[in-house]
Amino acid sequence: MKIQLPAKNIFTLIFQVIALFIAGASYSQQIKDYKSMLDERPYFVDHQVVPADSLFLRDVDILKHLGSFDNVDLQLLKGNVLKEIMAIEMEKGRTATYRTIIDFMIDYKKTPAYKDFVDGVLLYKELENKKVNIKNWELDKSLFIKLGFVQSDLDDFKDWITKEQNSGLTYKEAYIRYMKEIDAMTAPTPVKRDESTIDK
Repeated sequence: MKIQLPAKNIFTLIFQVIALFIAGASYSQQIKDYKSMLDERPYFVDHQVVPADSLFLRDVDILKHLGSFDNVDLQLLKGNVLKEIMAIEMEKGRTATYRTIIDFMIDYKKTPAYKDFVDGVLLYKELENKKVNIKNWELDKSLFIKLGFVQSDLDDFKDWITKEQNSGLTYKEAYIRYMKEIDAMTAPTPVKRDESTIDK
């Protein structure tokens, strides 16, 4: 027994197949276009950039597609970081191209420094997403041990976060405020000049 599809369904099916074919061809062309840019000079090399600069965002988009970077790697695609990487590579005699950045990243990802970087990004995300909760301090303090806190720092920070005005913060916000207060307390006091001793 043959199953007869309504004409409308056949046309819908044909349209979907054609649409998928066009999308696939368009994607292949896009990948080919990106690959042709590998040896181009990025915009950020010759310009001061800000995150919202559309031409810098184009650089980032090209690198993302050509380098197949994951979410952690994307943290490195910042203007100042990319400029620093390029400067180091150009000192070695490399040309200022997208390929140079991608080759650097491939080599960097094989080093212990990259593992430390990944650990740092993941720690930062934990601090950013976790709310201060003194009841969980015994577990949460491990985050700050990773940051290099010793026991006296942990005790001091615990006292600081128990204050009412510090409730509702994430650990990242609390850490930033705490460090600002520490810096303010340890900053040298300006020496006041005694006007009466100045020769007239």
